Formats: sequence, C-alpha cells, structure tokens
Amino acid sequence: MARGTAIYTQTYGTGAYYKAWAQPISAVLNAAQTRTNDTGQVNWATVSTEIVGVRDYEVFALGGPLQATAPIFLRFDYAGTVGGGVFITVGTTTDGAGNLGGLLVSKIALQNPNMTTQSNLYCWAACDNDSYFTFLYNLDPAITGIDGVGMVVVERTRTLSGAASGAGFHVWRWLASNYYTTAFQGGWSRTFGATLQSGYPEYNFNALIPEMTQLNTTFAGTTAYAYPVYTYTPPFMKGASKALLLGFEHDFPRGTPVTLNHYEQPMTFVPLGEAVNAPIGTKDGAGTTVTKTNLSPLIRWD
Repeated sequence: MARGTAIYTQTYGTGAYYKAWAQPISAVLNAAQTRTNDTGQVNWATVSTEIVGVRDYEVFALGGPLQATAPIFLRFDYAGTVGGGVFITVGTTTDGAGNLGGLLVSKIALQNPNMTTQSNLYCWAACDNDSYFTFLYNLDPAITGIDGVGMVVVERTRTLSGAASGAGFHVWRWLASNYYTTAFQGGWSRTFGATLQSGYPEYNFNALIPEMTQLNTTFAGTTAYAYPVYTYTPPFMKGASKALLLGFEHDFPRGTPVTLNHYEQPMTFVPLGEAVNAPIGTKDGAGTTVTKTNLSPLIRWD
C-alpha cells in the first residue's frame, strides 16, 4: 500500500499562492500513485503564475496485474484563482500526451468554487497500486459540521470474495459546492467489453444497508458498525468495495483511522464524520422509503 498526507494553506491571487496549495496536493498524489510518462505534465519548479481555469495536470496508472488487460488511468487537473480546485478524469487509455479515452468518466470537479484563505487544511491519498485509489483534500480539522471537502474513490469491480476483477470500475465523488457544504454527488460505473456505456445508472450508491431502522447510530453495546458499498457493472452489483464504507456520522471519530473487519480481514479506514454526508434512501418494514441524511463515508487508509 502507498499513501501520502499534507497540511497546506489554501488561497489564491498569485503564482506563489497557487503553488502553496496545489504543489502539496500533487506531492500527496505522487506518494500514493505512480505517475505515467505522458508529456506535458506539470513541473512545479517552473510554475510561476496562477491561471484562470486549468493548465497543470498529472496522469497516474492504477497499476497491478490487471493494468495490462484492463487498464485504468487517472488524470488530475489543478485550477487556479477564486474558483480553483482539483478535477479528476478516469479513463482506460492515454494518448501519451495526457488525453484519456476509452471507457471514460469525463472531467469532474472536486473543487471548492469559493476559495478563501484557509490554513492548516488536510489532504491525503491512499492506493494499493492495484485495485483502488482514495483521495481527499480541503478538510479543516479546526471546525465541526459539514466541511468544504473534495473527495473521490476509484475502484475496480470486485468478485463476491473481494478479489479485484477486470469487469469494470466505479467512481464515487463528493463535491464541495461551497466552503462549508460537501455532499455525495454521484457514482459512475464503466464495464470493460461492453459496446454501450450510456444509459447505465450514473447516479447510484449501491449500498446494502440491512434493517436500517436506526436514525443516528448503529452501536450495539460498545460496537459500532459500518455498511458495505458495492461495486457495480450492469446489470448486477458485484462484490463489496474494499475502499469505501458508510457509517453514521457520530459513530466513528472524524479523521481518526479505525481498523474494521471487512471480508474477514482487518482493514484501516478514515471516517469523515459530520464533514461529509451521503443521503441514502432506505425502506422501513412497511415498505416506506426513508432518506437517511447523516450517513458518512469511511475511506480506505492502508
């Protein structure tokens, strides 16, 4: 497993301010993943100006034994000025010049569109260089409540036993719509070998939440429980994610790594607590749909 962390200051208006947040985030991504040889990628030593929109980018290969037959590439773009932030594109081919193609999740924002000066923000990324990648930035540990977090999880589909498969991949995204509002903003499924990708469910969580009758907690005695989120290729759900779980926001301490047994193995996750929410529709015993608004992601950290 590979991972990286950084604490940085977010602000805008000059090249130095731009680099003050973008370069530490880039270092975290490079600690967690292997950058490709695509031409045109950013060289922070030569960056001296901020730009309106996107200029600087990096491309990474998810890696692992399936990369040869079911390749996955991740491109990160850095945008400057007040609307600055990070964007991600996921694809299955690259032309060697940073342009991704194939099965594509086109550029999606993880950004904070109302950038103000904020210090001591946290960023982290983790990857097994095989089957999953998790990334979060813009977490302010000094506040409580919903934060201006940007977050993404990319993962290969899994078999029912949890092994990574070449069937496809899934992308889950949380978006900061302003500095203090972050919510789940959709999932994308892509299937290798399928001739038609459009029309498939593009906004789904695929979470199996059994007997979700509780409103605020899943504690049973002194034990709290998290729920699996499932990978997916049409027309069926696949094995549960090893990179993403859901739990009630106050059941697990925000930002504190926790070891949970998943697939009968100990795995380390970082809970986001009240910083991020994920409204999920569930059904009660009478078949009535109830939306749980205080579920929060736990993202893999080993």
